[in-house]
Amino acid sequence: MKRFFPVFLLLFPLSVLLAQEPGITQSSFPFPLTLVLDAAGLTAKGEGKSTGGFWQPDWPLDLPPDAFKVQNGTIGRALVEGNGYSLGLRYDTEGRLREFPFLLNGRMAQASLVYGEALTVHELILTDELSYRFEFLEYDDSYPSLVRVSRTDAWYFIALSKKGNVITETWFDEEGIALTSYAFSLTEIGGASRIRAFRDYGNNGADMEFFYDSRNLLTESSCVNGVFKVLYFREDLPRYWERRPLDGGSAGKFSLQWDEKGFLVSVSAENGKLPDDAAECRYEYSLDWRGNWIERREIRMLRRSGLLVPSPGTTFRRILEYN
Repeated sequence: MKRFFPVFLLLFPLSVLLAQEPGITQSSFPFPLTLVLDAAGLTAKGEGKSTGGFWQPDWPLDLPPDAFKVQNGTIGRALVEGNGYSLGLRYDTEGRLREFPFLLNGRMAQASLVYGEALTVHELILTDELSYRFEFLEYDDSYPSLVRVSRTDAWYFIALSKKGNVITETWFDEEGIALTSYAFSLTEIGGASRIRAFRDYGNNGADMEFFYDSRNLLTESSCVNGVFKVLYFREDLPRYWERRPLDGGSAGKFSLQWDEKGFLVSVSAENGKLPDDAAECRYEYSLDWRGNWIERREIRMLRRSGLLVPSPGTTFRRILEYN
């Protein structure tokens, strides 16, 4: 891991004093904006390839892996609701990403983009329990270099620098005091740049890594939330999923069964726990006129007196609009 970061020591002054804002932990705020930009496709060379809306191995166990995937047609807008989630994915008529879900501090958040002149991002709004507004004030060679952040009644600034395959990101409060800094190493896969590793200087120098297959799909992440690995069935559908979250929740190895049409049939745990300690979770669907699911009903198979007894689980509903 150490081999990725010697160049960072030349680009970032480690003598910067990292201040800690009272009542805010480094693990929750600030957080790396570069990870959000990567999900929006802004770290890629040329035409940005967004991963926003595409399932990632560190996403929650109870959120359907195909929540924002359709078998027929092209999504213009998707709204997914169920089990406390309300998340959207939206593209405009020109095919630009406008809204997408994002995992922030272990919880799913909603991101939305506003474009300005020359098709650059003018504003990013990220909402979980709080709302963060990022205003992109300056660009350097088509990549953001200065960002203003508003959070409740406080203001912050982010200085970004992208040089070759290295991105540095430093957060400042409104007094100009450095709060924390991140350094990212990029790798090129299929003509697009993806984050290979990064260091969080405000979190005891924690190093984090990401691994991809030849199709640019994330296969393993070792990050602030834990370690997550996946083997894919076909395309981008997870088949075997290993979860080792740091909080211990929903840890284990899970097998996902898909039918020939690409619908998730069941999930079973090899050495982990499913909701209600179910032996297996099975799924039934209602479909729209294009054959894509708009309602997914979970059936939990519970062990009772040596038998498997079905019990109703969560229900997810989708509103789909097509381009």
